[in-house]
Parts: sequence; C-alpha cells; structure tokens
Amino acid sequence: MRRARRAVALTILFGLLTIAGCGGGDSQSVSTTTITKEQWVHKAFALCKRLGHQQQRQHYVFERAHGMNVGEPGQHELEELNTVFVMPFVERKIDALRALPAPEGEQAKIEQILKSMEEGIRVSRAHPEWLAAPTQAHPIPFTKTMELTAAYGIWDCGQA
Repeated sequence: MRRARRAVALTILFGLLTIAGCGGGDSQSVSTTTITKEQWVHKAFALCKRLGHQQQRQHYVFERAHGMNVGEPGQHELEELNTVFVMPFVERKIDALRALPAPEGEQAKIEQILKSMEEGIRVSRAHPEWLAAPTQAHPIPFTKTMELTAAYGIWDCGQA
C-alpha cells in the first residue's frame, strides 16, 4: 500500500514537473512584467541622473587629458567635446531608456522622446557649432528633447 502511494505521488510529481517545464523555454517568450508610468519615470530619472553624474566626473578628466582650458573651453574645444564625449553619453541614455520596459499605453510617448534624442544627436553631429554656441536661428539641437522629457517628468534625461 505504501509503495503504491509513493508510486502515485511520484507519478503526479513527475507529471507536474513535466507540465511546468513546457512552454517558456524558447528565447522569444514575452515577459508579462508590467510597470506603471510612475515606476518607469522613477527608474528613468534615476538612470539619467546616474549617467549625468558619470558624465560630469568624466568631463573634467576628458578636458584635462586633451589639454582643454578646464571650465572655460573655447568654441572649437566645445565642438570637439560635444562630438567625441557628450554624444556618446546621450547614446548611452537612449540605450538605457530603451532597455526599460515601457508602461502599457506609454510606448508612443517614450518612443517620441527617444526619437527626439536621436534627432538631437544627428543634428549635433552635422552642426556641432549649434550645440556649442546656439543662436536664435540655430537653437540647441536638444530643445525638443528637453521639452518632451520635462513634460514626461524625466527632465534630467533631456540634458545633453
């Protein structure tokens, strides 16, 4: 009798383990984890703040390593700094934000922010003088990004 119960229990256990192991082993399974807009904003803001602090620390080191006038770079130095140093940090922000799961119904707004950041990079690379010394005719290439991120609650992410 005891052996029969044990055999039935093992059979049931084996069956449950087999069922539990089915489905979900493929690499294309979709995560059902959802976050709220508030959670996403909190994570995104913290991420951008952390990257901003890294950028500030490394900015000083970069200026020193390249013989720039620390704290008071000229026009050419600013253009170089923005092209080889600042733009990669903006790209890191984009990659990090894109890696966060978007809250349901917020994907289009977040994608609009990310696209504006990519456009800011494109314009800044084509016209580095516009980021280094913006004018009324040629404002900061990240103006739209700054507006969108401020409206969404992640203003720190809009800073180049």
